[in-house]
Amino acid sequence: MLASILASGLAAGAIYALVGVTYNTMFSTSRVMSFTAGQLAMLGGVFGSMFTLKLGLPIAVGFVLTLLCCAVIGIITEFVAVRPVLKSLDQHLYVLSTLAVALMIQQVTAIKWGTEPQRSRAS
Repeated sequence: MLASILASGLAAGAIYALVGVTYNTMFSTSRVMSFTAGQLAMLGGVFGSMFTLKLGLPIAVGFVLTLLCCAVIGIITEFVAVRPVLKSLDQHLYVLSTLAVALMIQQVTAIKWGTEPQRSRAS
């Protein structure tokens, strides 16, 4: 049981570390602090689960589709929340716009897939 708890904790910590590295990489390359990185990580889990468990696709196909879906959402976020705001006079409005998009992603995900854990098809 201790090994299971340790493995679970290390896996969760690794995910948080990857999200932190994503924030750092995004800010150091573009000087934009986008609050949507955490939501994209959450969507990666939701899409991956949907493609592999609910739709029964092979893991490799589900992984590629998950990457494509999250990339499309990231590109949409760039064009909707970041670029229009960076052209304005106040350069720090992107913080509010990306936070608003992150909250919208979170709420749409909660409405579409719910907030409770769901059983997989195999269970």
